[in-house]
Amino acid sequence: MTRSNPSAVPRRAAPVTVAELLHLDVLTEPELVAGEAGASARVSSVRHAERLADAVDVRAGTALVLGGEAVSGGWAVEMALRRAWERAAACVITPAGWRVVESTRRLADRLNVPLLMAQYGDAAACAVALTTLVMQPAATRTQIIATVARNLAASPRNPRALVGVLNRHLPSTDAALLAPDRTVLSGRGVIVDRIAELPLIHGRHQTAAGPVVVQPVHGPDQRVVLYIVAALPRRAGAWLDTVTDALAIAAAPVGSWVAIERLTAERDARLRSALLAELLARADTLGEQTAEQVAKLGWRLDGWHIGIHLVLVSPAEQQTLLARTPTLTSDLADAGIRGPVVERADGWSAWVDYDEEPSPRTVDRIVGQLRKVLAKRPADLLLAAGVGQLGVGISGLRSSLSTAREAATLAVTAGPGTVEHSGDLGLRRLLAAPLGSDGFCALAGRLLDPLVGGEDDALLDTLTAYLDSGCSSSEAASRLRVHRNTVARRVERAVDLLGISLDTPEERLALHLACHAVRGGPQAPLPGS
Repeated sequence: MTRSNPSAVPRRAAPVTVAELLHLDVLTEPELVAGEAGASARVSSVRHAERLADAVDVRAGTALVLGGEAVSGGWAVEMALRRAWERAAACVITPAGWRVVESTRRLADRLNVPLLMAQYGDAAACAVALTTLVMQPAATRTQIIATVARNLAASPRNPRALVGVLNRHLPSTDAALLAPDRTVLSGRGVIVDRIAELPLIHGRHQTAAGPVVVQPVHGPDQRVVLYIVAALPRRAGAWLDTVTDALAIAAAPVGSWVAIERLTAERDARLRSALLAELLARADTLGEQTAEQVAKLGWRLDGWHIGIHLVLVSPAEQQTLLARTPTLTSDLADAGIRGPVVERADGWSAWVDYDEEPSPRTVDRIVGQLRKVLAKRPADLLLAAGVGQLGVGISGLRSSLSTAREAATLAVTAGPGTVEHSGDLGLRRLLAAPLGSDGFCALAGRLLDPLVGGEDDALLDTLTAYLDSGCSSSEAASRLRVHRNTVARRVERAVDLLGISLDTPEERLALHLACHAVRGGPQAPLPGS
């Protein structure tokens, strides 16, 4: 069971424990082979033994460093373990390289005498280094903190490098950088299981697996934006103090990175927003500077476009938009909606590019995927969205984004998660307008604009005849004096250009009324009159 209490692990100055010998970077590649139950024992002195006779008068609390004949075989190490137990020594340390047999492990575990292995050739030199640590533990810990601080200052300002310093210089400690929702931004993901039941509160927390230290990172506005979390082994002892201090020092450079990233994001967002506003306001021809900025951002303005506008259902600060843009962009891309995402005053504008004209099914797929993305939004970021009509080139992008924004405005009134398509929006508005009025004709003209003018007049004539004939290709072909297959092809082409369908009676009626209004103006006879 997990308990959360910052004061549960007291902060105090303490002698070095056996467990700390594994952490304080004095021994080279130390390993606790056996006797883990005694790892919390305090080390008060160090003794070097080349022969078993040198371990006869060992004092209580001594770390016994073996070398020479004292490690000539497993039997010798087992004798040293018994001597250490008899004299209440803290632990036995041996050089790496000899094979530890099971009987030796069992003996160390039964006696609760920690058996450590480390890389050293000169037992005397190893003992001297340990003596310095035991006699001056505070100095050694301070040296580790200084090393961490020095490496943090020299490290690149990014999460991976900064957290890497902690994991590299704090042995036996797992550190990670977490977002408030516990997403691991950098570091060791194993830490997530350790903090599953812990609140992210500044301080020290005791868990069944060992202590955990939580260090908040504040942004420029002094709000907590990230957490540095470190998980320690069960018997951490005073090593907990060292890790706590190291995390407090690391909070400053991580906070500096947050501030730099925020400033960069604000600058980039302003550039994107200003550039999009310029594209929406200018003529089809771009200036040299604008074209260069478009190229730098990787925006594509040729080909076919489907515009999207996402609106915040409830107002939010600009910082919220900036912070959520990367996640939203990633979620849209995962749903197959890949393209620029630009911050706007009320949300985001986005668009998808195509080499060839996309089919109505493609538009329907985008609407469906958008609904799935919006359904997964967190409670503090509820969105509605609109999908615009198809467009070609810069002018088409401008028109598609404009109609997407109109559709999004209607979607907001229906509540969070709603996605409206501009094609459906036009038909709905048309049916709601007074028949034959100027407003009705204006809406009809906008709806059928892709079919009006030039060679596409045949599409409008064919669509009108088709609807007049009750959707009979044969009767429409007879009226137009063309083959019925020609009628079928023209109707399919017209429907694709309009981005709508003829599946429901309401859609067919609205389109029928629009065709007559556009062909004859306000005084045009209505179908069936």
